[in-house]
Amino acid sequence: DRNTLTYDKPDKLNRYILGDISSGSRNFQENLELQGIRISKEFFMDPEMQIRPQANETFRLETDSEVEVCINNLLQQRFYLKRGIYSLQDIGLYNGENNILVKIKDEFGNITEKTSRQFYDSLLLKPDLSLYAINVGYLSNKEAYINEELEDQLILSGYYQRGLTKTVSLSLDAQASPDSYLLGSEL
Repeated sequence: DRNTLTYDKPDKLNRYILGDISSGSRNFQENLELQGIRISKEFFMDPEMQIRPQANETFRLETDSEVEVCINNLLQQRFYLKRGIYSLQDIGLYNGENNILVKIKDEFGNITEKTSRQFYDSLLLKPDLSLYAINVGYLSNKEAYINEELEDQLILSGYYQRGLTKTVSLSLDAQASPDSYLLGSEL
């Protein structure tokens, strides 16, 4: 039975939890059940927010045209567009390397192909976007842990992740008690 008091600030995507909390795990961290406080940024509070980097392609149509977008040789989208300049945003990508093909067939039957490549990982964050959680408390289920030294010690557990570019995110994480610590990072 978990007892918590939760306060959300949706405009800032912040959540504050007091009571029984789960620290979550990153890298080699253990998921700890604590009695304490958790402060975190939660993207679910804005379901429309795009948090992952997406591919985009810009092109000019000289005539009304049919445009096909393929990722790794699989048709993703087909559009019938008027003459003009277009930017396709939020093209869905797969983990790993993505070969993007934009195939344009104009009203005269001429076909033009534009190709590009982009690597993607679903753990990346968009540039300048950050995600974090910090947890402070005491073990709440002491029987579940082998390390008896942690039983009455204040524990800190948290992480911070930031998108640096479309292909690079940096993450730092830590778990610590007065007698030990674990630090980690991801790039």
